[in-house]
Amino acid sequence: MKKLAKILLFAALVLPVLVSCNKDDEPKKSVLGTILPYFNEVGFAIQLDNGESMYPSRVHVNYQPKESAQRAIIYFTENSTPVAPFTYSVNIHGITEIETKEIDLVTSSDEKLSDDGIEIVEAYIGGGYLNIEFKVNIDPYQKNQNHVVSLVDNQINGEPKYDGYYPLELRFKRDHSLMDGKGQTVSNLVCFYIGSYNIDRLGCNGYEIKFTGLDSETNKDPEGKPMKSVKISPIADMK
Repeated sequence: MKKLAKILLFAALVLPVLVSCNKDDEPKKSVLGTILPYFNEVGFAIQLDNGESMYPSRVHVNYQPKESAQRAIIYFTENSTPVAPFTYSVNIHGITEIETKEIDLVTSSDEKLSDDGIEIVEAYIGGGYLNIEFKVNIDPYQKNQNHVVSLVDNQINGEPKYDGYYPLELRFKRDHSLMDGKGQTVSNLVCFYIGSYNIDRLGCNGYEIKFTGLDSETNKDPEGKPMKSVKISPIADMK
């Protein structure tokens, strides 16, 4: 698995971020975690992927927490005295929200699966989420490019039969065509809540994530045609 610092740098470059304008109190650290609605002065707390937690004593950005859990990169400085029952007390200087979604169950052929090309760069399990860095092609000259990234449990042909790794499919669908069918390759990050797809409940070692790939000549569509795939587990790198 790539270093977390590289993922944080990548996300900071490509995603919008709320940052403090206070030059005398610049953030010194950043971490990927989950923002949870919480009954305190600022309305949220932060759960880290290693089980630790942060209490936001001061927030230097105008941030409105969601009603449900939200993955984000947090830019912060640590205070000397923790606030019980939290592991740390921190001042928040910036928040970069990461797209946070559920895994979609598809059981009918009427539910058309997205088939635009997508490429997995890195995937790992952390914080109760499948965290995926991916690449897609976009039209650099097209404005208002609506698109959807989904992680799908494809049960159109019934429940999947698997040995060791539960199969899921990463899907991408855009609402516009590309110039010359290619466009420009960009990267992004998305987090899918594992929920009922817990590996203990499924009785598996991890997940096999399939995707169509950016090479449309060799990776076209899921229905009987080969797809690329990676296998991930809580203790192993992406294979």
